[in-house]
Amino acid sequence: MKKIMTVTSRNAFRLAAAATAATVLTGLLTGSIDLPEAPFEGPADVPFVRGLEVDPAVLDRDINQELAGEATANLPAPVWPSSSSARIELATDQRLTVPGSVIALAPIGSDPIASIQVNTLGRSDSDAKGFTSGLVFELTRVDDDGSGEVSAQVDYAAFAYAFGADWRTRLALWTVPGCVGCAPERLDTTNNIAGATVIADVPLAAAETTTLLLAADSKGGAGDYTASKLSPSSTWSQGGNSGSYNWSYPMTVPSPVGAGPLPSLGLSYSSASVDGRSEATNNQPGWIGEGFSFGSGSIERRYVPCANDMDGANNTEKTGDRCWKTDNAILSMEGRGGELVQDDDSGKWRLKNDDGTVIERKTDTDNPDNNNEYWKLTTPDGTQYFFGLNQLPGWTSDKTATESVLTMPVAGNNTDEPCHDSTFGSSFCDQAWKWNLDYVVDVHGNTMSYWYDVDTNRYGKAGKADNPVLYDRAGELVRIDYGTDNRDGTEYGGIVPGRIDFTLTDRCLSDCGTHDEAHWPDTPWDLSCTSTTSCPGSLAPTLWSTKRLTKITTTIWDNGLGKHMPVDSWEMTHTFPNPGDGTRAGLWLDTITRTGHVGGTAAMPPIEFDWVQMYNRVDDSEGCRPSR
Repeated sequence: MKKIMTVTSRNAFRLAAAATAATVLTGLLTGSIDLPEAPFEGPADVPFVRGLEVDPAVLDRDINQELAGEATANLPAPVWPSSSSARIELATDQRLTVPGSVIALAPIGSDPIASIQVNTLGRSDSDAKGFTSGLVFELTRVDDDGSGEVSAQVDYAAFAYAFGADWRTRLALWTVPGCVGCAPERLDTTNNIAGATVIADVPLAAAETTTLLLAADSKGGAGDYTASKLSPSSTWSQGGNSGSYNWSYPMTVPSPVGAGPLPSLGLSYSSASVDGRSEATNNQPGWIGEGFSFGSGSIERRYVPCANDMDGANNTEKTGDRCWKTDNAILSMEGRGGELVQDDDSGKWRLKNDDGTVIERKTDTDNPDNNNEYWKLTTPDGTQYFFGLNQLPGWTSDKTATESVLTMPVAGNNTDEPCHDSTFGSSFCDQAWKWNLDYVVDVHGNTMSYWYDVDTNRYGKAGKADNPVLYDRAGELVRIDYGTDNRDGTEYGGIVPGRIDFTLTDRCLSDCGTHDEAHWPDTPWDLSCTSTTSCPGSLAPTLWSTKRLTKITTTIWDNGLGKHMPVDSWEMTHTFPNPGDGTRAGLWLDTITRTGHVGGTAAMPPIEFDWVQMYNRVDDSEGCRPSR
């Protein structure tokens, strides 16, 4: 289900009362005065009525909201099975649970296996093999030296909440090849989420041990973490009859002495922003919370799964990599956005819904993209917007870059595609998948700049677990500088008159070193790999964040004090309400509190956000319940 927000301000009733009093007072002051037609005879007798003491009206928060948050925090800690070893004799008419383990086996086929040795590797032993978020079993046929099959069922109820982000809905069974660095191969698995079991037919090799792995895929019925946060249509909008709820919260930006572009600061919420989500989209809520948006602007390029792009290509095996398909770009920016299209003859780019903006793709900078691509947009009023410039005018090696470009390895697996080579493994380059807005210049040379932090991860490239490569999984805005100019040819000299700081915090409830669902409800830590030697559990680039936005502070430079002084700040608190439908809890904005810092410190009453759940889509093919 999706959540429909309701907004409460603690001073709402006070404001309403003040407005009513003003209306009454106006009526008393503007009426004309007429003499009475008869002499005044005094008031009539009025009966005495004793008043009752009453308490001021207080809008209580829905108790269900609190219970939903508590339900997430109280999820049971995972209990993994210990390492064990047992031999079982299979009966043809039943499934037998291996003693001391969570796996149960049944014989199948015309020549059923009668006896199997099963080694269950506990948490530490599975870790030692590189599977930091899964469980390993070793199966060896002992009644014969021939190959065969068994039906394996693993009960994961005791550790269903070992990781967040719908880990249990993404669980599957895999076989692990014996070759060094080879990737696990997913079996045709049925995941009974309600029963907390997975089942698959497992082929057993002749005269050798088969390694079976219980681990989560990067995607499942609740979403796909290999997809970017870009919605299927960046220009999707809902009309007045859509039933969506929209709300905005502007934030005041102080204007320093001098002219120039000012940042547009504020939060916006739309219940329709979750429409269209499915098992094929990345459904992790943004850094503010479900339904909220706040972004500086960006351009994204879409790549395709290499497993879906093998026709006439140099990749012959399905892997989790990304491949080049077409030269494309999609703009997301306040006031304009949508697909960028390239003229076949001139090579020039423009908005599909052309508004006169001049769009240039350039390479005369230095950024993490393989050939330093970045974008420059000049709007009809002459303002220039740069996406991915990275090194601003005046940059030197001892200066900070904006870190505005996010990249991943992308294969040019077809002839005439970027970075194409004779083999698939040598056809990769680090290509930008997102260019964030990092520099704005008006017609007078006044400037504004955006600065980011980048979060990285590793995955096994080209289907090789022993070939981990680095990529950017997320990037967050941390600072905006404005009131500056480039008339002296540099952005790195002089004073920054205006600055906005963004405070980021881990998106966890407590005890952030424990990466289970009770502490990190919507973060897929199972997809993290930090090893430089092997990533057997991470074989595709996945895109997700570990951060949430908890404070925005506007500041102005004080010449007397020689530092930036705060003007306003907005603190945000969050909860992770459990939707109650078996899917993960998601980040939800709970309160916003504005505080003024000029001439002292004064905090406004907080604005509180409640929600009403509504169904958002139908059941998926894997048996997941409708998303909330």
